[in-house]
Amino acid sequence: MKKYNIRKDKIFEIQKKIDECYTSSSIINVYGASGTGKTYLVQEAVEKYFCDNAKSTILYLNLLEDILSTTAFWDMILFTIWNGDINDKENMLKVDKKTSLSKYLRRCFHREKVINVLFQSVSSIVATIPVYNAQIEIGGIDVTDSNHLAINNEIEKSQLVMKYFKYVSKKHKLILIIDNYQFMNPTIKRYFEIAINQISKNVAFINIQRTDNTHYIRPIAYQNNYINIELTNLSKKDILESILVPLYPDVKILNMVSEDCFKKTFGNLKEIDIYIKANHNNIRNGIFKKNRTKSLENALDSLPQIQRDLVLLATLFPAGIRLEYVTALMKRYFYLKDDVLNEELKKIITLGYVMLNSTRKDLLKLSHDKIGLSIETINSSEEFLEFYYNIESGLEELVQEKKDSSDYIYLLHCYIGICDGKKILKSIKYLEELIKLEYNACSFQYLVELIKTYIDSDKNILLHLSEQYILSLLDACQKICSFETSLEILNIIRSSNVWNEKFRIYYVKVMTQLYHFDIALKEVELLPESNETLMYKLIILEHIGKEAEISKLLNSLIQNRNKVLDKWYYIILRNTAHFFSYEQAYHNLQKCLDYFSKCGTVFEQATILNNISVIQIWNGSKTYIDAEKTIKKAIKKFYEIGSNEIFESYYNYGTLNYLKGNYQKAIEYFEYALEEVPETLTMDVTLLHINKRICECAINPEKISDLEIYILKSLNKSEILQDPWVRFQLEYNLKNIEIYNNGKTDVNPSEIFLPNNDRNTTTLTVFDVLNIHNDYIPICLSLSPNWRY
Repeated sequence: MKKYNIRKDKIFEIQKKIDECYTSSSIINVYGASGTGKTYLVQEAVEKYFCDNAKSTILYLNLLEDILSTTAFWDMILFTIWNGDINDKENMLKVDKKTSLSKYLRRCFHREKVINVLFQSVSSIVATIPVYNAQIEIGGIDVTDSNHLAINNEIEKSQLVMKYFKYVSKKHKLILIIDNYQFMNPTIKRYFEIAINQISKNVAFINIQRTDNTHYIRPIAYQNNYINIELTNLSKKDILESILVPLYPDVKILNMVSEDCFKKTFGNLKEIDIYIKANHNNIRNGIFKKNRTKSLENALDSLPQIQRDLVLLATLFPAGIRLEYVTALMKRYFYLKDDVLNEELKKIITLGYVMLNSTRKDLLKLSHDKIGLSIETINSSEEFLEFYYNIESGLEELVQEKKDSSDYIYLLHCYIGICDGKKILKSIKYLEELIKLEYNACSFQYLVELIKTYIDSDKNILLHLSEQYILSLLDACQKICSFETSLEILNIIRSSNVWNEKFRIYYVKVMTQLYHFDIALKEVELLPESNETLMYKLIILEHIGKEAEISKLLNSLIQNRNKVLDKWYYIILRNTAHFFSYEQAYHNLQKCLDYFSKCGTVFEQATILNNISVIQIWNGSKTYIDAEKTIKKAIKKFYEIGSNEIFESYYNYGTLNYLKGNYQKAIEYFEYALEEVPETLTMDVTLLHINKRICECAINPEKISDLEIYILKSLNKSEILQDPWVRFQLEYNLKNIEIYNNGKTDVNPSEIFLPNNDRNTTTLTVFDVLNIHNDYIPICLSLSPNWRY
């Protein structure tokens, strides 16, 4: 886009906020309809920070470039900042070599192998994103076989990004710009905003949101230090005085041009830019032919067919498409030589409709999403549909040709991305192949987002997937605790021919996770008897407090001479450790750990270590040191595989620190747990907040009323009342606070859950007292074993 002398006041406002962030980090919210000049405004504002004496790191990400629907967010950041020595004003990237990520890693981690494995993991994911794929090839890095080299550890990567941001902010300003923020994945968005909010100084976070089909949503970061800048289209006066007069100071026809320009662009800055490029020579020479100037839609319509089809092709691939594939696909449609195609491409780039965007300038993209929105007006035409089906068929051929190349997964994404429901049904093998590759790469978030699109658009696609791929999707939902999506999948296939015992077990599992215990118990009774179905039955009974029935079933299992010692048997031992004495529980859990160390997964080992730490806390102060060591082992294993079940160990470490009197550290770990726990786990979220608020009361007794209010509000949630354990903990704490405040209470928590031992603990709860102005209030805090699944 040309440089225009517009919105100087808003540029100054942004710069002022950036300059002041050294005392308090700030957020700059820029939003408006497509083409109003949001990105251009930010470019103008940050330009001065690219000079040599402006000490700053500037990072720009456009979420439209992420073919994985923003699930590769952390990888995009890590790859962008890896090498440093970048000062790219046009693309808003500035990273000194001294503050590059690779330099930072070498300061923190001395093992070259760890750094190389991380880079391979990052590069293998961004290789599927066209703009980054081109950069990878420039560097001569071979990522062909790197998909399985390292686990796609989202937690580890996200924490590394935040540690790096903290490191940079201690050196100088960090200006972080995220374009098309409205596309940010909600789960990643929540974590990112909470985490960035913890860097209190030297961060200026600029988010740019397009509001054509959605409302602007203000991020939760830096709520006390922000500015909102809403951009709208320019007025006729703005076009004349701020754009035309500075560009053509001696031309006499500018009043007529501004009138015509405003009529045909409605003051949209991107359309004004294209209008000026299309009519530049005539305007410069003082020639104005009103019937020759065109609106953006008319201009697109009047392009020669080959140029229009190049724009259409770029529209189909908003993340960009490599030029070699542009050539291959266009040659299916036009019989022309390379030099002719290159000439037409140069013309359409000059007119401002498309651009080449990568280090090697070999990636075709729309120059602005406004063009994509405008071209939608011809998407139903016969010409477009013929072109679309031709491209679709061409892509399928390319997918087949490139099966053994590093571009295979990228082309699969492209093909699946443009296929309509009917075509997907005919080409279901490609969707299954994509599911397999992304599942093996642990791209669980992406798979959940992918299946949501089919749930919303064409449920029939799910019914045509083979059993193993539906199970992979269900497991991906489990891995990120997307239980509602799991239920939607199960409801779709429940009345189909693919429904079988495996899916019935999943249904029990999901009903339990969503706290529909009555339905889950009814369904589990219909399943054939096995250790697996017994495991789920025990989980449901624990949730509804049927302890006598659980003990009876456990005794029957353990005393059965013909019991099957499969993995489900050992998971039952893991889940029910709290039904045995400490010595027996510890023995059972060690047996589980031995079994899963030989033939299980890291996830299962981590959950067992977490449960060992729970009973070590439960056993009292004599095993607190052992508990801390075990928790750290569990955290390390959860961290290794990127599981958000790490929240359980953070949760327990918080409780352990509370018992040791280290209240500030306890709060820190409860906050870590709250960052990781999925919002769908309402009970865990509630109990974590209770624990955290009890710690806050231990530090500041005046906060006891906040704790009481939170408990009262929580008791109004229907799902909380379903679980007697959770309800007891809330009622017990409320009872004792009310007695402290009023000397009496009507609350009567069940005596079943009160401790009957000298350790002041029960299976999931530890009891203590709060010192409130030398009055001691009995309270209880929760522990968090892995026993749900």
